[in-house]
Amino acid sequence: MAGAASAEKLDLGKVKCGDWLKMSKDNIAMTLVWLDGYYQDEDADPVIDFDQFGKNAEKLASACALRASYV
Repeated sequence: MAGAASAEKLDLGKVKCGDWLKMSKDNIAMTLVWLDGYYQDEDADPVIDFDQFGKNAEKLASACALRASYV
């Protein structure tokens, strides 16, 4: 994870799936929340749909785990 993340910084442009999956649960959760907000439409209401958020998190974790197994 050198260069991608440290205790206080995470470069989302450099972090690899395997590194992300090894992060603490708190850091994974914060990353997921940030990504969820980042990918919302600019005009979207500031609402977190926890059901959809959970589904998106599961899809990302599954895709990342699959990708990490190939790297």
